[in-house]
Amino acid sequence: MSVITNSSPSSPISSSSTNNTNAHQPYLYLSPPLQVFQGSNSSSSEQQQDEKQIITFNEVNREITIVNHKKFMILPIQPQLNQSFDHQEEFGGEVLSRKIPTINDLKERQILSCQASPNHQFIAIHYYDKRLVIYSKDKSNNTTTNNNTSSSSNNISQLNNICEYFTHFDLPEKKNKTIEILGYYWLNDNNLLIISNISIDIILIKEKHKPVKIIKSISENIRFFKYSAMYKLLLLSIEGKNNHFFFYKFILNNNNNIQVSKLPKLDIDVPLTEQQIIKSEEVYLISIYGRCCIAYVCASRQEIHIYKYKEENNQTFMKQRTFNLFVRGRFSIQVIDSLIILHNIEDKLSMTYDVFTKQDAPVSMPMTIKNNNNIELYNDEWCYLIPNYIMDKKIGNLFELNLNISLVPISIRNKLDQLKFLFRRINSKIVLLNNFRQIIESKKENLKSIAEMIDLINKYYLNQLLKRELQNQEYFNEKFNNISLDINKIVKLSFDMKEESIIGYPIIEQIDIFQYVISPLDENGILTTDELIYFIVEYINNLRFYNIPVQNFIQKYLIELLIKNNNYPLLHEYIQYKVISDSKPTALQLLYISSLYKPLYQTALDMLSRLRDFDLICEILLSRKEVCHALQIMYQHCDDYTFNIPPRVIFEKTLSLNDKSIFFNTYEILQKINMKKRKNPDFLPEEKCEEFEELFREYFMPNKC
Repeated sequence: MSVITNSSPSSPISSSSTNNTNAHQPYLYLSPPLQVFQGSNSSSSEQQQDEKQIITFNEVNREITIVNHKKFMILPIQPQLNQSFDHQEEFGGEVLSRKIPTINDLKERQILSCQASPNHQFIAIHYYDKRLVIYSKDKSNNTTTNNNTSSSSNNISQLNNICEYFTHFDLPEKKNKTIEILGYYWLNDNNLLIISNISIDIILIKEKHKPVKIIKSISENIRFFKYSAMYKLLLLSIEGKNNHFFFYKFILNNNNNIQVSKLPKLDIDVPLTEQQIIKSEEVYLISIYGRCCIAYVCASRQEIHIYKYKEENNQTFMKQRTFNLFVRGRFSIQVIDSLIILHNIEDKLSMTYDVFTKQDAPVSMPMTIKNNNNIELYNDEWCYLIPNYIMDKKIGNLFELNLNISLVPISIRNKLDQLKFLFRRINSKIVLLNNFRQIIESKKENLKSIAEMIDLINKYYLNQLLKRELQNQEYFNEKFNNISLDINKIVKLSFDMKEESIIGYPIIEQIDIFQYVISPLDENGILTTDELIYFIVEYINNLRFYNIPVQNFIQKYLIELLIKNNNYPLLHEYIQYKVISDSKPTALQLLYISSLYKPLYQTALDMLSRLRDFDLICEILLSRKEVCHALQIMYQHCDDYTFNIPPRVIFEKTLSLNDKSIFFNTYEILQKINMKKRKNPDFLPEEKCEEFEELFREYFMPNKC
């Protein structure tokens, strides 16, 4: 039983936009093998010597288990993004292998599957029909699982050690009925959930060589079941109740005890004839946008029915959507980035659905999976695992199915809905920005539609940024100390499903709009200068609606466009009505271009005055030799503003004018300012104004010299 392990590289998400050149490229692709094991077509001598191998996927631990009568092997795979499972780090991705001890009465029994407990201390092997045998990983195991973690980890790399028989579980005999175990799952390190066609049992694995303790047993005539390890939720289809699903939820309290809750049943509102029964392969328990959902593929009616779990609403499942399949066939469902991927196995095509779109059709055209690994796609040996793994038992490979959002040919007619779709995707920022720019370049949308798109962008920007920053209040206060938050304007987005995490979802900031939308629109010349100005103004107004300060580079670019278009009256209007807000960089920009339009000089001074930057105003006035005006401002505001301009600088600028009257007024006003500030008209020694005092006495008080 040999194994080769490979790590999964990062997904090759392109930064290119969705365009015509990408329209016919497959957007679904398989990763390089996450694990490589001996497949059914293997011809190795070791494979021939061993008995038939059973390969199963453990959803709880995210690992492959290979088992036969001689030994078992556990192959861990990479955990899913933003999901954590117990003990993933403890085992560090190493392979666990143990020989199975010889037990006489099990020699002739067929092995069906094998699953390890979350801490890998116990291994449960399902033998044919109704026997479950529990082995302990280490032969030196005590009667409890509270072993030292480090010693357990050291044993993992010791391959081919013999595990030890611990205990077993047998279903009771029942006359006139075939009894079989349908499935089993570890709820924690010691409790095992067993689903059979006659009951649901929870057993406690604790004492060696003693019968297991059944802590809960519920009698049900089960036809098939579905179990979600993520939500610890069990779906049952009961004999004779074809149009109903029944549910049990398993809750682990702080003491690691199991509490079982029966949830309200779900009536399937799909018309079925007596000959049509819901089959196990038509029902899936999946996670979409952080919510547990049921996907029922009704091939006879060419429909997918989605039911979502409402934990806050009496813990019931409610109908959410119905999608059109358009064709009959054999299907399988997986989930990537909260998108439902429907595989049409017979036609070798895959379709993508989003529960938040308004249409009942796929969000993109049917396409095949990109064949990066030179394998037979959609072959009969493929196992489609939830959420997005594909196990090819024929060649012995486990792949991860990925989605390249930049290649998805979005078949959503409404452009606003297109942006909403992209906002719900991870790592879609560049695609979203390019898509938005292309919508503007097409000039097919009216101003109202563009305004709605801008509003959507800023809603996400504000809502998601606040959610992230509120996790760290200190950083939030530092970053947003200039924002006046109006809670009534923080609009709740159209998600009626709770998102567990927002990490990875796009936040379109102002620099992104400038870099990927405004600047390219100006460079390619598709929009006129007036059209680009109106777009920027609409964007600025929407930022102000949500009380988000406009960053200076946006205003700077707007002013440059207005000057380029010689539209000075409109520039004045935008400043007057606060479209262009007051800032020091903006005032300096207006000063710089005041040589082209002289009224902008006074506009810049007024802006600095509103900002109370009187030092800069006086420096500007002095540079223009307007000494009296500067002194007037200093005298007017010296009571409530501390000027940093040394008196010596003002005297030097005054003397350069060669006007004794101005020098006299300067000396008198500076003395009055000193009197206001420190009740003494004299200059301080460190101000180094002795030569100007001597000059004043020489000019105007010669008798005292």
